[in-house]
Amino acid sequence: MAKRKLQLPGEEDFNKDQDKVLAIPEDGQYLIVGGPGTGKSVVALQRVLKFMHNNNYIFLVYNKVLESLTLQLVNTNIESATLVSFFYKLHWQLFQENVPNIKPFEPDYDLIVQTIRELDCEPTPVHLIIDEGQDMPPQFYEALQYAGYEHFFIVADQNQQITETKSSRADLTDLLGLEVEDVIELTTNYRNTRPIATLAHCFFTDPSSPPPELPENDSLETPTIY
Repeated sequence: MAKRKLQLPGEEDFNKDQDKVLAIPEDGQYLIVGGPGTGKSVVALQRVLKFMHNNNYIFLVYNKVLESLTLQLVNTNIESATLVSFFYKLHWQLFQENVPNIKPFEPDYDLIVQTIRELDCEPTPVHLIIDEGQDMPPQFYEALQYAGYEHFFIVADQNQQITETKSSRADLTDLLGLEVEDVIELTTNYRNTRPIATLAHCFFTDPSSPPPELPENDSLETPTIY
């Protein structure tokens, strides 16, 4: 089997909803929601490439695997980190001590929010572009805001969360103080054939992140569940 080539789609391949995302101003707080295969990560990376010349952004992903795939797609040097490593590094910069934990690998976010809030931090110009933002708890974002971060671009899908301490669409909307026009839904499915997409629709559980539209491209094979 030939090795799969990873390539980031160009702006000419975007649909109208993705074009709308790309046109969002650099400053501000925005939430992009959509199901698997709708291009959430693509628009996030295009936003990085669009504003990377300003040197005041960082692209955050959930784990090292996603970060590695990201670097393959953009084929250039970008400022990136995992969400957890970024947060731990920020806490060290603020307090010169490790993040307090409730138990191993479970930060005491309530305590962290309280202690950062007491610092009364100055605003920072750094823009946070966050992929799979649903996998971090609301207190994570609250702590970042008290640490001075004002510019958030978050892509999320509550049907794809891989942690128990997740943020709902309502959580993110309320925390960031978003208006209706600051939340954009992506619905075109670029990943699956129609039979696979039809099967996948059976597993969507959170109506706040709409399932992708069923694609037109058909398949000669029928999905089989083992």
